[in-house]
Amino acid sequence: MGALILGIVVVVLLVLIAFKSTHSVGALEVGLVSKRFGFKKLSDDNAIAFHGEAGYQAQLLMPGLRFKLWPMFGVKKYPLVQVPAGEIGVVIAQVGAPLPIGAKSAVYHPDFGNFSSVTTFVERGGQKGVQRPVLPPGTLLPIHPVAFLVLTASTVYGLPVSPDLVQQSDANTLTPESFGLTGDMLRVVVIAPEGEIDLVGVVTTLEGEPLPSGDIASRLGAFEDITAFETAEAAGTAVVTDADRIELILGSKNNLHNNYQDYQAFLDAGGKIGLQHDPLLYGAYLLNPFLVRVDLVPMLVVNQGEVAVIKAFVGLPTLDTSGAEFKFGSIVRPGHRGIWREALRTVAQAMRAHPELIGGTRDRVDTDLMRTGPGVVAKGGAEGYFAMGSGDGLGVAFKILDGDAAHRARSAVAVAVGQRLGWLDRAALVEYGPSLPIRNWAGRQTGEVRVAPSLDTTRLER
Repeated sequence: MGALILGIVVVVLLVLIAFKSTHSVGALEVGLVSKRFGFKKLSDDNAIAFHGEAGYQAQLLMPGLRFKLWPMFGVKKYPLVQVPAGEIGVVIAQVGAPLPIGAKSAVYHPDFGNFSSVTTFVERGGQKGVQRPVLPPGTLLPIHPVAFLVLTASTVYGLPVSPDLVQQSDANTLTPESFGLTGDMLRVVVIAPEGEIDLVGVVTTLEGEPLPSGDIASRLGAFEDITAFETAEAAGTAVVTDADRIELILGSKNNLHNNYQDYQAFLDAGGKIGLQHDPLLYGAYLLNPFLVRVDLVPMLVVNQGEVAVIKAFVGLPTLDTSGAEFKFGSIVRPGHRGIWREALRTVAQAMRAHPELIGGTRDRVDTDLMRTGPGVVAKGGAEGYFAMGSGDGLGVAFKILDGDAAHRARSAVAVAVGQRLGWLDRAALVEYGPSLPIRNWAGRQTGEVRVAPSLDTTRLER
């Protein structure tokens, strides 16, 4: 009788253990495993066990039916991190090395990926605190709820370990405001016109090396490119016009850090804390609110028949070019602090600074002309029309009579005209002419487009 009772007790115990050890993790969930006892002890600054210590385990349970022996292990389920459309996810690490003194955010390494592997993060030297990249809209990830907190406009994901945040989490009052942010700061930054007012985004960064003494705004590389211009000009190896300087200064360097969205790249390129020289133009941007702030201001519009006189508060030191007779301040070359001697004119300088916004980026001769020819502006039109001009005031317009639907003839003619007038080097843009093959659908050449002999600079050389 006693053996029977013992057998029943054992069976019941085994069933109980099997039942409590089996966990059904939903399709949009992860299972956080905690080990209740063990021989190893976690270090004081680590909240996660990587080597069998008691405490929260680094390995999560993925969706499905999972087994973890009870009572050795407990499992609590957490939702996958989801970033809704129009929002971003800011990641805060609760594991890793401490931040250096004075740092506001952690160094990012590409191996960290999207922070879905806490083991990789720790092994590759991840640091605690705010992470520089943000999670984009539409993200759905199994992120460790103890290793990382993720803030979105509507939800705070994760299990905080800081005592004050634990209290708020237990009371269901943990919000972005608990971290000094608002919901609006965790949304995609959109820059677009407001009615008839065109806007740009003036950027202020909140982390980086301090600005040099006397500077009020940061420009990547400072003004070393202007210095290089002046050095080449002084040596007689280059002729640099004020228009060239203005184009260089107005040209944005935001491509070096994906418009402040890659903050690690911004710092690696020498980005400084504070007001930035290069603004953000129309678009939608995923910006870390702990690191980047944007103020929308009206865009400067130079209307037809007007000019804009620029007084620069940033740039190289003031070198007055006005002469002794001028008594009303310093007139300087563009790139120096003071009143520029060359005013901003209408759209030509903007076209040369951003040619891809005029003609596009793929096989567009007008874009390539403006990128290659100093001072050249160009624009193709419908039905075979094309117009181009240079900084000396000379302009050329022509039409291909058959409409040039394939954009072959106008490209060859435009480049040939530019070379003939000396706007382009004779070896420039050879992919557009002086002759272009015409091929059928099988790829066989059936003819060619060739410019007139009077325009063909290769014939002139012969």
